[in-house]
Amino acid sequence: MANNKKVSKKKSSSSKGTNKKKKIQEENHKKIETVGDSNIDFMHIFFVASSIILIFLVFYILTVYITGRDKKETTTSSEDTTISYTDTIAGRSFSMPENEYLVLYYDQSDTDLHTDMSTLVSDYRSDPEHYALYSVDMSRGINKTYAAEESNTNPESVSDLAISGPSLIHFKEGNVMEYLEGVEDITNYLK
Repeated sequence: MANNKKVSKKKSSSSKGTNKKKKIQEENHKKIETVGDSNIDFMHIFFVASSIILIFLVFYILTVYITGRDKKETTTSSEDTTISYTDTIAGRSFSMPENEYLVLYYDQSDTDLHTDMSTLVSDYRSDPEHYALYSVDMSRGINKTYAAEESNTNPESVSDLAISGPSLIHFKEGNVMEYLEGVEDITNYLK
C-alpha cells in the first residue's frame, strides 16, 4: 500500500506537469492570437492612413489644377479691364463730386459712334478750364434701364432720366442746366 501512495503522488505530480504544459501552451496560443490580432490591427490602421493620405492628395491635385486654371483666366481677364475715373453709370448722374459738370450718354458698343465721341471727349478734356466731363455707356446692362424711346429733356432726378440716343447734359449743383441730343449738337457744344 505504501507503493500505491507513491504512485498516486507521481500521477498527481505528472498531472500537475501536464497542467503546467497545457497552461503554457494556452498562454503561448493566446500570445500568438494577440500577435496575430496586432498584425490585423496594424494592417487596418495602415489601410485607413493610406486612404486618408490618398484622399488629401487627390484634393490637393484638384485644388492646384482648379486654382491654376483660375489664375490663367484671371490674368487674361485683368489685362482687358481698365479703371476709368471719367466713366460713370447713369444712376450717379445727379450726384457727381464737382459742382458743375457734363455727362455724355451714348452707346459705346457702336464702334463708329464710340470712335467719334472718344475723340471729341479727349479733345474737350485736354483743356483744363473746361467742366469735368463724364461718359455713360448706354450699352451696359446697368444703364439700359435709363434708355427710352423718347427722351425726357428736363429730368429733375435720376428716376426721371430717360435717354434716347446720344445726349449731353450740363449739371450744376445737381440740377439740369442744359440738355442736348444728337451727335451734331453735342459736337458743336464740346468744340
